Amino acid sequence: MTLHVRKLNPNAFVRVMREAYNPIGFEKGYNFTLFFVFAGALLGFVPARLSYLDINGRSKTLAAPGEWFWCSKRFYRIGLAIHLCCVLPPVC
Repeated sequence: MTLHVRKLNPNAFVRVMREAYNPIGFEKGYNFTLFFVFAGALLGFVPARLSYLDINGRSKTLAAPGEWFWCSKRFYRIGLAIHLCCVLPPVC
């Protein structure tokens, strides 16, 4: 059984990328790529959904009738507001 041995002389692109992702804690290039893709998706999704924090405005007009029935109750509206305020902004 042979062990995987890193190339001692990688091409220029690999050298530059290793200098970019090794200092921030990534050991493998595909982990950095996946982090970049999914973190970018989150950073695009969250600002697009921040308008839903306006519970009486946009959320009310876009909610299904049955959904808004429960969200119009004070107890559930407070729970929804706490949930949205704690989940969406920390990602930004």
